[in-house]
Amino acid sequence: MNLILQAYEESPHIIDISGWVVLVASLLLTVGWLWYLYR
Repeated sequence: MNLILQAYEESPHIIDISGWVVLVASLLLTVGWLWYLYR
């Protein structure tokens, strides 16, 4: 998480709204997949 914040501080123009949407979507997908595997 700190790496993401550091990268965002160093280059805020690269990570825009669509980048955060993809990031959050991938995190939700990973959490959902792990929950599906280990439920």
